[in-house]
Amino acid sequence: RDLHLSLRRQRQMCIRDRADVALTVTKEFIDKNFSAIHLSFLQIVVFRQSLINKLLGGPVDSCIIQIVCWHHLTSLLSDNLKNQDTEYIEALDYWNNSFGQNFSSKKLTLTLLSELSGIPLETVRRRVIQLERKNWIKYNAKTGVIYSPNEKNNKLIVEIIHEKEKDLQVIYLNSFEKSKSLLLQ
Repeated sequence: RDLHLSLRRQRQMCIRDRADVALTVTKEFIDKNFSAIHLSFLQIVVFRQSLINKLLGGPVDSCIIQIVCWHHLTSLLSDNLKNQDTEYIEALDYWNNSFGQNFSSKKLTLTLLSELSGIPLETVRRRVIQLERKNWIKYNAKTGVIYSPNEKNNKLIVEIIHEKEKDLQVIYLNSFEKSKSLLLQ
């Protein structure tokens, strides 16, 4: 009985020690944990896309708005916050006080929007005009496409879509942690 107790303690200490070691995620790790990790990943992609398509006016507009928001957030975090780890509340403060500004030396052109989205350039041009009328963005050739929502549109992104995204991220990250803990056993 004492032998089993000491072996159990030793195993627990090894698991604890291994948990402190950073796990490098590889394709092999994903292959070994395929059902848990990949299904959770697809759940995020499908449920998120369905939600934003409904809330942002369909797949074309939602795709353009996503890219504009991504460009805005990327520029905001890299240029203003210098890529430091930033808590949500601080990033949100910067986000809410930065509309209509381009922080990046790399402007978001209609051509780049077309390339990133796979949407034909002429369709992007027409949709950008409509999204500007709907108070989502501003566009001119000098500054490119800039995120510039009215209060209602920004609340839709921050309070509804982003909160749902966090719920989906929790599911995904928990599946990853479960797979990681199984690997360390």
